Amino acid sequence: MKVLLVAVVGSDNFGDEAMFKVAYDRLSHSGHDVTVATYKTDRAKERFPEVNFIRLPTLSRVEIYKCLVGIPARILNSSEYGALYVAGALNSIYFGHTCLLWSLVKQFEKEDKYVEFRPQSVGPFFGRYRWFVERMVRDIVKSADKFYVREKISYNYLREMNSTLYYSINVLFEFIIKNNFGCCNLQVPAYILICVCYV
Repeated sequence: MKVLLVAVVGSDNFGDEAMFKVAYDRLSHSGHDVTVATYKTDRAKERFPEVNFIRLPTLSRVEIYKCLVGIPARILNSSEYGALYVAGALNSIYFGHTCLLWSLVKQFEKEDKYVEFRPQSVGPFFGRYRWFVERMVRDIVKSADKFYVREKISYNYLREMNSTLYYSINVLFEFIIKNNFGCCNLQVPAYILICVCYV
């Protein structure tokens, strides 16, 4: 299956690149045809010439305003892909990126396609757009088929944002989000995967 992986590559953030490499290798070894969407495609292609990269757009001011009122931006032709995987961060610092990810999730959700967020750092939320970012993150977590957090503080942010978050502990530290719209899985391989990423 052809899948889209959104990741931070080529920015000298070696933690993000380590998570990208793990996600890419696992998807490739599972037989998927992986296209990686990132911002700095030239640098990314220099570092990983064997990977098929496409450029993530920077959202225009109009597209960001649409996100603020709940209208997803049209990012790319999602009909080419059977699933969406995301490695990255969701917070107020990268507001435009959170808008972009939310828009992508809504596109894939509308087409009833699989969406998975690899270990995420969630938060902090602050500033004039805090309410909008928190709303988008809540919607992303609710819409994703699987959503992994990579440390306890991210889980705590999600707890603060949604008091109906319940969890049960097993090998994957599986968390369940229950709300008026049903429930979805929030799984936390957290500390185990962080160790694997940095080996």
